Amino acid sequence: MDALRENLECERISTLRLREVITVFPETVVRSAVAQMRFKQLGCAVILDARERPTGIFTERSLSDALIKDASLDNRTVEEFAERTYSQFTASQPIACVWDAVQRHGSRFGCVTDEDGRLIGLTGQRGLAEYVASVSQSAEFSNSPSERLLAEERVTEIQSRPYAELPSMTPIRQAVHALHGLKVASLLVVDEGKLLGIFTERDVLERVAERYARIADAPLSEVMTSRPVIARGSEPAQCALSAIAEAGYRHVPVLNESDEVLGIVSPHRVFAFLEQGLAADHEQRVACRISESV
Repeated sequence: MDALRENLECERISTLRLREVITVFPETVVRSAVAQMRFKQLGCAVILDARERPTGIFTERSLSDALIKDASLDNRTVEEFAERTYSQFTASQPIACVWDAVQRHGSRFGCVTDEDGRLIGLTGQRGLAEYVASVSQSAEFSNSPSERLLAEERVTEIQSRPYAELPSMTPIRQAVHALHGLKVASLLVVDEGKLLGIFTERDVLERVAERYARIADAPLSEVMTSRPVIARGSEPAQCALSAIAEAGYRHVPVLNESDEVLGIVSPHRVFAFLEQGLAADHEQRVACRISESV
């Protein structure tokens, strides 16, 4: 078994670096949840029931939905925009459960509970990326199929399309609608084929939400993240994983040597690249064993 898959199966979720949790109740108004998320720089708040057990999460994507429906943020509750299809794990489960949830459902966040269902932390795509990056630097990972994939394959082998882009003069209102309508977490800001920045759901939280009504018609360039961390298509795949895990970016633009946009990579796409590569390696090894036994 590959070292990465073995670690995913053997290590418990409790060994991950769990994220701090913001908790709210169904009747909490959106503005209050947004203020807490901005202060803590977290992408979601967990909604608890009367027994303090998770019933849903209010995310940055929920915020875009709320802004489109009511820019004031004061008249609606988090319950109205809660995501109900989030993942939930117990701390004693193997990390492979998080990996599978990300792969099969694209889960960005997962609530981690004790055996009684009480919330103890959050995990998700970023935490899993940090774990995979850490394992990839360990001695036991040396010369494993996963290491060879990350070291020898190029970033261009990781799926980077489809992606969405808008010009820098696009009104902020239109960009928020695009994030919501396309159900994407980021948009590349591109003028004449050149990347100027990236506009993400985190930018909506930190730079747009509190003053959306006033700046909705201003150009996207005023609130985008300029000069984002990028990955070159010719670099080893490990570079994309490192940018996500170490710099904390969930979405990393991919450029060629001429600074032309090739696409965008995310934790989900990096994990899919590893999963497919490991499956192909396993099939090749099985085929070799069969041929040798004939």
